Amino acid sequence: MKNHRLLSSLLLSISLAVHPLSASAADSGKPTAPASATKASTTNPDATSAASRETYHLRVNDTINMDVVDDPKANLVEYKIESDGTVRLKYLKEPVKLAGLTVDEAQELVVKTYKDNEIFVNPEISIQVRGFSDRKINVAGSVNAPHQVIIPPGEDATLVSVVTACGGPAPIGARTVTITRHLANGKTENFKADLKDAYNDGTKDIKLQDGDSVYLPQDIFGGVW
Repeated sequence: MKNHRLLSSLLLSISLAVHPLSASAADSGKPTAPASATKASTTNPDATSAASRETYHLRVNDTINMDVVDDPKANLVEYKIESDGTVRLKYLKEPVKLAGLTVDEAQELVVKTYKDNEIFVNPEISIQVRGFSDRKINVAGSVNAPHQVIIPPGEDATLVSVVTACGGPAPIGARTVTITRHLANGKTENFKADLKDAYNDGTKDIKLQDGDSVYLPQDIFGGVW
């Protein structure tokens, strides 16, 4: 019997040496996933997937990546959209304005520009967005947590969404808000909006723009409607 136990222990030791069990498998009795199935990906996905190529419009300070087939010098070059909305592309003497275009529209324009300038005959070019510029809305006044709201890429900013992001109107928040917008000519425009109507009827909610400021004054007599 004693010799039998020694033989069994020896066989078990040999088995463990040849086929070691992981701690999790030994504890749970379940097989572990292979390392290749659990390893985190190290590849950074194209940021364009966060917003549709057909609906997202390129903006100043966005970073784009251009892939030009069969041209190593122009391939996988990263560009930043400048303050005037343009990008200085490789081989071109004049900058190309891409701000305001969708990714697909920008791609078509770049292909056309290279062909028109006789740089490429029939280029295969693809553009991806690698980094989005921040869109910010300033919310102040009688909201529960006034702060600067960052709008994610591909999403719209509305009066209701930014006030809600600030915790909603404070108990003494007024019904009418003031929205200040900076215009392209350097001037500012102020207009009023009915916050109660915007909350109660989505069709009356107001779409905001990057750089807008929302101010909700106090109303000690009729606050929070």
